[in-house]
Amino acid sequence: MLLLDEPTSGLDPEGMVEIRRLVKSLGEQAGRTIIMSSHLLHEVELICDRYAIIYRGKVVDQGTVSTAAPVCTGTRIETTDNARALAHLAAKGWQVRTGDGLSHCPSFLEVDRTQGKEWKVARDLSGIGVYPLDMRPLENEERAASLEDRYLAAVGSRAFRETGEA
Repeated sequence: MLLLDEPTSGLDPEGMVEIRRLVKSLGEQAGRTIIMSSHLLHEVELICDRYAIIYRGKVVDQGTVSTAAPVCTGTRIETTDNARALAHLAAKGWQVRTGDGLSHCPSFLEVDRTQGKEWKVARDLSGIGVYPLDMRPLENEERAASLEDRYLAAVGSRAFRETGEA
């Protein structure tokens, strides 16, 4: 097993290419495992075949780099009162918009950066007597998610807040 920490950091472009080739060739040999730690997610995509995103000591996402699923960008939600839900969620700090462009009587809402926090949206709404009728993930189906997309979907702005609240 080989453990690497930022193996291409600080190298010139030629050195980066050479290290990538070396790491990939070592990893292709049977019986070898290479674990690489890096905040340069594009480098991870170029070198690795699997990834794990660790946040505060816990794995929050993992998968195969080449087949990363479309990123969940938020939640589509229909409630018992979408107009009230829109105003309340925005006031609570959620990134929310109407899915149909109607602010006075929207048929559904789109709430960004909710992965793993859908329950918090429902909790915030129930506090004002508005309840979800339907909640489903919004996905960007145009392209496979980059590792940066996956990181932001899994961690989002939590990295910058102590409470973890939206």
